[in-house]
Amino acid sequence: PVLLDTYEACISSFSIRGKLVRLITDSASNNIAAFSGLIIPGFECYFQRDDDDELYSDWYNDGEQTESDDAKIDNNVPLDVQDVVKQFLDSIAIDDESFRLPCYAHSIQLVINDGLKGSICVQPSLEKISKIAKLSHSSTAVAERLENIQVCVPNANKTRWNSQYDMVVTVIGIQPSALNDILIQTQHRELCLKSLDYQMLNEFVSLLTLFAEATTTTQAQKTPSVSIVAPSILAIYQDLLLERANVKHASSLCECLLESLLSRFGGMLEQMLLVIDISEKKKKKNFYDL
Repeated sequence: PVLLDTYEACISSFSIRGKLVRLITDSASNNIAAFSGLIIPGFECYFQRDDDDELYSDWYNDGEQTESDDAKIDNNVPLDVQDVVKQFLDSIAIDDESFRLPCYAHSIQLVINDGLKGSICVQPSLEKISKIAKLSHSSTAVAERLENIQVCVPNANKTRWNSQYDMVVTVIGIQPSALNDILIQTQHRELCLKSLDYQMLNEFVSLLTLFAEATTTTQAQKTPSVSIVAPSILAIYQDLLLERANVKHASSLCECLLESLLSRFGGMLEQMLLVIDISEKKKKKNFYDL
């Protein structure tokens, strides 16, 4: 098999055959499965296509092209080749007493996916944000008024959860009085953000800030992402502990994020001599003891 031959050639050329203890692989179809369905609760309406909306329709098609291409490439991989790859990875784990580590970006994505299941209380406010953002791309009246106050709401992509996060940050960063004036002037008074909306959204953003930074960093081509894994996980863990003592409206989101983080990275934190409070049944077998 080509993959195995290439692997053998690489480790032989660098004379590292007896030094390998871990194998980190691209998650391929696993990544696609994790990323494609990760939409922040309340943002579903943002990704609903409007046939009479050319601006939004054009963006939607462009934004989804990458995911479609990736899916085609993955589907074109013959099953026998996939079997060979699986057997190859399994043989390394058995024969060499090493094992495959999951993709860090993929793992972070799964933690966020678990956490968002606990964001029900923030969902009504997030729905307002998604509709406001969609208006900024589909309504000329809204777009022109936002441009007048020098605000550009970024597009969001289904396969990049942090693009949706950036959209939330941008909208709540607009002066509340200015934003609500625009919504009232354009006959969208029902989308005006109230004080409680801002409190919930600010907590939502605060809880996910370090996750967004870690996700963005791993996407940089010239950054050795392996060097940021331990520092970022430690920072996220400590931040969630601090947030847990302060959040009022998004406590369920905080708890879900914390529980999922420990289930996947608790072993790493224990190696840093931290005392982790997590039951055995909640540990993810393929992640915990990294």
